[in-house]
Amino acid sequence: TVTIIKNGYRTVSSGNAPPVAIADDVTVKLGQTVTLDASQSNDPEGASLQYRWKWAYSPVEPDAIPLPELTGRTTDTLTFTPA
Repeated sequence: TVTIIKNGYRTVSSGNAPPVAIADDVTVKLGQTVTLDASQSNDPEGASLQYRWKWAYSPVEPDAIPLPELTGRTTDTLTFTPA
């Protein structure tokens, strides 16, 4: 059973609750390394988390500019440098 309190409302559910993803907003500038940190993410039941970062769209932008390589794709911290 998991109890979640959000905005003053209490939700009680049983079974496996989904993990909670927590990452900061970042400002991305061309040529500067970007770090995305999801280390504060958690599972309500305390299970270990697995990370699989990926681009949400095609590996090549419409202008034929390749997306930057993702470093740390299976860790809680990901880095990349946009060109």
